Amino acid sequence: MSHPSTRTRAILLIALLLAVLPKQSLAQPPPPSATTNYSVSGPEVENYRLTITTSNKTHAAGQLVPLEISLDNLSTNAADISAGTGFMYYSLKVADPGGRPAPMTAYGTNALFPTGYSLFSRHVPPGKSCTAYAALNFLFNMTNTGEYTVTAARQVPKRSGPYKEVWVRAGPLKITITEPEKKP
Repeated sequence: MSHPSTRTRAILLIALLLAVLPKQSLAQPPPPSATTNYSVSGPEVENYRLTITTSNKTHAAGQLVPLEISLDNLSTNAADISAGTGFMYYSLKVADPGGRPAPMTAYGTNALFPTGYSLFSRHVPPGKSCTAYAALNFLFNMTNTGEYTVTAARQVPKRSGPYKEVWVRAGPLKITITEPEKKP
C-alpha cells in the first residue's frame, strides 16, 4: 500500500479544515458591530503608514479580540508589497498586564512563523491599503485580566536611498481584558 504524498496530505488537511471551520474565517474581517473601532496609527515612513485597529478597548476574557492591520500607501505611485502566508511579514508583539511578552498560542506560532508558506506580492494603488485580519487572542494567550499592549511593524520597499526596505510601525494599542461574562 502506498502512502499519500505530502501534497495530497496537505490538500486533505485543507479540505478537512474547510469542512469544520466556521464559514467566517479568522482571516476575514469581523462582522460589523455596534461598538466603535479603536485605532492607533504610526508615523508616516517613506509614504507608508501602518494602523492597528480593534473593535473596542475592552473585551471580556474568552471573547474574540479582532485585530486589523492596515498598511496605507500614501504615495502618488503604486507599490508592490511582499505578502505571504500568515503574518510572516509582520512583527506583532503583545505585552501582558505585567509588561512581559504574552506567550503565543500554538496557532499563533504557526500563523506568525509558518513552516510551509507561499510568497507573493500585493499591488497597492496610490491612496489604497493592504489589510490583514486576525483574532488577537487566537495568536497570543490573553486569558489574564488587565491591560495588554499591542505593537505592529513590517518592512516595506524603500522609495529612495541606499537601503531596499524600511520599517513602518504602529502602536501602542492598549486593550483591557476583563473577567469573563457570566451567563445567567
